[in-house]
Amino acid sequence: MLEAELSVELEADSGNISITLIDTPGPNDSRDSEEGHVLKQAVDSVLNKVDAICCVSDASAFGQQHSDNLLQGLQSVIEENKARVYILLNKFDNVDGDTTEDGLKTTLHNYLPMIPSKRVFVTKALYCTTTNKFRKAFNAFNDAKFDNTSEFNSIENFLWNVHKDQAWFKSFVKISFGDYDDEESMKKKYYKNARRMDDEDWEDEIQSCYKFSLIEKPMQLMLNTCYKNASLICLNKIARRVKKTISELETEMQFMGDDKMTQEQVDNAFGEC
Repeated sequence: MLEAELSVELEADSGNISITLIDTPGPNDSRDSEEGHVLKQAVDSVLNKVDAICCVSDASAFGQQHSDNLLQGLQSVIEENKARVYILLNKFDNVDGDTTEDGLKTTLHNYLPMIPSKRVFVTKALYCTTTNKFRKAFNAFNDAKFDNTSEFNSIENFLWNVHKDQAWFKSFVKISFGDYDDEESMKKKYYKNARRMDDEDWEDEIQSCYKFSLIEKPMQLMLNTCYKNASLICLNKIARRVKKTISELETEMQFMGDDKMTQEQVDNAFGEC
């Protein structure tokens, strides 16, 4: 089980609010029933800590026994937490060509009818991976160029010579410039397009690849859920401060013999919060 913490700054002056991403195994990620039970316990142990739950399932494995067991294992967890559950059907780019997004959602609905379709999303792992790898490579070249340590005079030569044999780069060429038959045709297609591109064009390609991953919308919705809850926490903290400050002022006024707060005192109370 992995945890990663993000610091979120909100407009309200209440300090930073932390958003923690918790990555757990699926309840039935093992084919061994005893181990699967232990994994489910791990998931259950964090449910009371989270605002949004994202269940990721391999879209290309639908209909296989292990995938069916996973969905069945999730039923009890999702039923109890359905208001904050989002479903990601990942690896849609690996499914059979005749399978549609609506078809996958219909299949999922047969297992988990309690989850509305607006919280079920299809995503493409290949595009996500390609975007991340390309972003790192692009940044690495720019860092080396800035430090005068790059042996390549252009981003297109750097990408080709360093990454041409890597799966993500081959995917990028197909996604951005079209299919090819062999390495020679890939090289021709790549350089024909890449030589005409400037930094802004490369950035556009990265963003386009990310857009086709389909991950942006579900991630934004889940983060919005967390931000909303974080904002409520901020407002509650401010309200408690205001109440405490006013209570202290009232006590002081009673001691001084005053029976009503002036507008200036009220403003000062809020200013201190």
